[in-house]
Amino acid sequence: MHSHVPGLRTSRMYVFRLAALAAIAFFAFTAEVMAQQQLPPHWPWRGVSVNTVSASPEMVAALLDKLPIKVLRFQLHACQEARVKRLPIDVAWEHSLKKISPMLQVAQQRGVVTVINVSKFCLGGDQRKAAFWTDEQEKKRIYAMIDRIIEQTSKFDRSLIAYDFFSEPLVITPSRRRLPPPDWNDYLAGIVKHVRAKDDTSWMVVSAGPGMNPVGYADLHPVSDKRVIYNVHMYLPTQFTHQGLAHIPWGVTYPGGVKGVYWDKHKLRGALDVVRDFQIKNEALVWVGEFSAVRWAEGSELYIKDLVDIFEGYGWGWAYFSASGFHGWNPNYSRHYASNQRMAADQFEGERSMRWQTLRSIFKVEQGINQ
Repeated sequence: MHSHVPGLRTSRMYVFRLAALAAIAFFAFTAEVMAQQQLPPHWPWRGVSVNTVSASPEMVAALLDKLPIKVLRFQLHACQEARVKRLPIDVAWEHSLKKISPMLQVAQQRGVVTVINVSKFCLGGDQRKAAFWTDEQEKKRIYAMIDRIIEQTSKFDRSLIAYDFFSEPLVITPSRRRLPPPDWNDYLAGIVKHVRAKDDTSWMVVSAGPGMNPVGYADLHPVSDKRVIYNVHMYLPTQFTHQGLAHIPWGVTYPGGVKGVYWDKHKLRGALDVVRDFQIKNEALVWVGEFSAVRWAEGSELYIKDLVDIFEGYGWGWAYFSASGFHGWNPNYSRHYASNQRMAADQFEGERSMRWQTLRSIFKVEQGINQ
């Protein structure tokens, strides 16, 4: 009823105009910051993970033809290959190194960025122990292998290449506490400095510890480099995303309660607040290098879509885990539970699967939008 008072109406119009001008100024400032910030090709990245054990260049070429993927996270799984095929680790590494060039050729023919990932090196000590990270001989072995990886990229366009080393840095103490490696900020800075001595063009993807937990971003220091992307993995809550694996019971739904906590889109966003705060404070580029939920988890498709909606809202890149390999994440299988690969063989559905529908949705294929 007070809206008919002339003075009050004028005052409100003045406030609205100030708010509008402030909004315009804010968006102009944001646009200016983004224009000044160096961005990698196709940012924000949207892609998938594959690995040297389960993916071939032919398989990846077919995948890139089906989805508008702009980044391929290519995992070098020498550790797994050595274990599965009972090979010496040096032989398994030779196999992995030889697979880099054919995969880069397939990706770069289509203008796709390739993130070369090594989560575990397996060259000596146990990286889950604190001593691994302070051992100078161990560091020399790691740096030597990094050099060999960089050598494999020399004939390619390095503006379309990124390196992602130790994507889930983790130490497990004798009391089973999960911690970041000791002096992780310094160790990380050392890796970036070492790479830059040989390659000043490619992007560096760096991660916080412990493991995949976003909470590590509360203690991570920004890396002094202009071509750095900050990586986080999102599988929280693991009682939902990893149900039926190892000793984790299955039957948890999303949205739903886990140990007395209700997980929905709001809770997922809250779990990522620490990464969002780091992004804003440091004007950082953030990429979710892994996220997923086992295909038999009730509500897993909504979980994936909710996460992508959050990532997109924050301007983060992302890569679905995984387009090849273990049947629990592999999109070619049905929604039914399988305890092993032999059981899963009867559940193969290919592109008719529910998970493939989800992939087409998050890549906006259904709307006919190629981004």
